[in-house]
Amino acid sequence: MGTSNKYGGTPSRSPLLPSWVGDIGGLPGEPATPPAPPDKDEKPEKPQKKEDDTKDPEKKKEVVQEPPPKRYQTARSNFTEFAKSGGRNHAKLGRALSAYVRSGSGGARTAARRMGSSRKAAARVGGFIRDVQQMGPREALERIKCGDLVGKPANEIMHRLVDAFCPAGGPVDEGIARQAFAETVAQWSEQELPPIEQLTVDQWQELLVDFVSHSIELKVFSDIGEKGIEMPANAQQALNIQTELSSVIEGCVRNAFGDNAGGFTTLTDPQIFNVMESIYERAWGFIESVGGES
Repeated sequence: MGTSNKYGGTPSRSPLLPSWVGDIGGLPGEPATPPAPPDKDEKPEKPQKKEDDTKDPEKKKEVVQEPPPKRYQTARSNFTEFAKSGGRNHAKLGRALSAYVRSGSGGARTAARRMGSSRKAAARVGGFIRDVQQMGPREALERIKCGDLVGKPANEIMHRLVDAFCPAGGPVDEGIARQAFAETVAQWSEQELPPIEQLTVDQWQELLVDFVSHSIELKVFSDIGEKGIEMPANAQQALNIQTELSSVIEGCVRNAFGDNAGGFTTLTDPQIFNVMESIYERAWGFIESVGGES
């Protein structure tokens, strides 16, 4: 898995925060969903004291309704044709990704909600970027218990950030987030980088974009690529398939981040969490659209 190596900082076309950052809590122009009316036969329950999730959005427990069985059949069929073409049939890839989001995941919103661990990890990275902007890299590293990394070459010790941002866990969703971040820092570790505290905010922002891209790519492969897909034995064709998939997903993620430059400087942890939640949903929405009308 992997996106292209662009580690000199975030390009002007790919800023960190989108123009809709003021619409935290939902997508721009999207009306709030009214609560469902109570069942007339349902007995009222005694109100219970609930934990204030706004103080720690990571404690929110989401119930995601899975789509029906055979939901990936169309996506797998099109992805198989894409694989057979050696990565040249772009139309089949687009249809596979669109079907994966639309019928396989139940739409962009559900697809995003099925990536809870990745969204939480992305929010942690966003909080770290905010701390770098507010108090400097040394203090920000101290806050994630990585102060001992100061002064060391980033390409040699970035693997330590995996535990800081993606704690080990059992569920598949947590495994995807951890693997995605591990692959991201592994790619970065191949580069000639300065001491970790000398990495710029733009570089940390680029790492965040790469992580979101990796996490979505791994999710797609986990659901439709590991079962029933025969990859070509030709190494170059296999590379073409991965490169094309990575390129499409990365492009959608960059579009999801928006067109206006900005940063996390003034945002609270809950606000950063909501921003990343919306970015994941927007990214899946762009992915759903790459195949055109079904």
